[in-house]
Amino acid sequence: MTTVNLIPRHIFGLKTDVHSNVAFVDDQTVAYPAGHQIVVCSLDDKRQKFIAGTEASEGVTATALAPSRRFLAVAERSERALVSIFDLKTLKKRKVLSSADAQARSYVSMAFSADNQLLLTQGGAPDWMLTC
Repeated sequence: MTTVNLIPRHIFGLKTDVHSNVAFVDDQTVAYPAGHQIVVCSLDDKRQKFIAGTEASEGVTATALAPSRRFLAVAERSERALVSIFDLKTLKKRKVLSSADAQARSYVSMAFSADNQLLLTQGGAPDWMLTC
C-alpha cells in the first residue's frame, strides 16, 4: 500500500479554543493555530508557512510569543502535556518541555519572562499546577 504525504499550500481558519491564539511576530507577520498546525502568515505577500503539530498530540491548547518575538511556545494536549519552543526565524523546533510532576494532559496558559529566559505554564485539570 502506498502512503501519500499531503503538504498544505494554504490553510483557512483559526482555532478559537486556544489561549492567546494570534501573535503578531512583526508588523507584517502573524502566527496562529489552525487545525493541527501553526500558520505563520505574511500579510505583505499573503504567503503562509506552517509548523506541524506533534504527531502523538491531540491539538494545540495555548501559545505564547517571547518578548523578543523570536520564539513561539506551543502547548499541546497529549498523554503528558507538552510545550514545544519554535524559532520563528527558521521555523525549527528548539526544545520540547514536559513536567514529570504534573498530571495534566494540557497546558491552558503560558507566558515568557521579560528577558525571554523563563516560561511560566499553567497546567490544566486535575492539578492546575504552575510550572516555571
